Amino acid sequence: MGDNLYENVGNLVALSFISSISIGLGLFFYAVFNDYVYYNLNIAVKTLESSGLIGGWVNAIMESFQTTVLVLIPNTLDLLWAGTFLLFVYSFFQASYYAKREGYFGVLGFMTFGIMGVLFILGIFETLTNWFQTEFIAKVIPTLIYSTPLFNLYISNLGLANLSIIAIAVILNFVDLDINKFNFRKDKEEIQNEIS
Repeated sequence: MGDNLYENVGNLVALSFISSISIGLGLFFYAVFNDYVYYNLNIAVKTLESSGLIGGWVNAIMESFQTTVLVLIPNTLDLLWAGTFLLFVYSFFQASYYAKREGYFGVLGFMTFGIMGVLFILGIFETLTNWFQTEFIAKVIPTLIYSTPLFNLYISNLGLANLSIIAIAVILNFVDLDINKFNFRKDKEEIQNEIS
């Protein structure tokens, strides 16, 4: 994360775009492996087993691999994305808090023009993502369209989620939340009240 709040917002938009492409390509490669490589390999194993060239244990391993490993890959990919995104949001908030504090006019300007610009870019990104999901993922791998519920929830509410994250980051940057100073000031006020 950078020292500048605006640079961090750019990182958030870039993460949204890159994660969408990564999830799409991950699901695509999974579908290609499952439908074209594994399926043909499984047919070859069944043919070899029926002709007596290999034992039935090989087919049992293939079926076990399908039911225990391959089925879990899309859900694992979704959970991996969610963990990465939550880690990014946490570091985004932390970097925004420790970034150079913006002045009143800087925050006001960013809240009006900056967020409008970010939402414009996110609108374009959301349109491209929806097109990618309907034209590519839904048509090429329709069985996997609902296998990533956390990522689909984020994409469905992309503008609201990113707007909320950016607003919290701006508040964290602008408002001083130093609890130690607050407690010190309160202790000092209590001591003055006791003296008076």
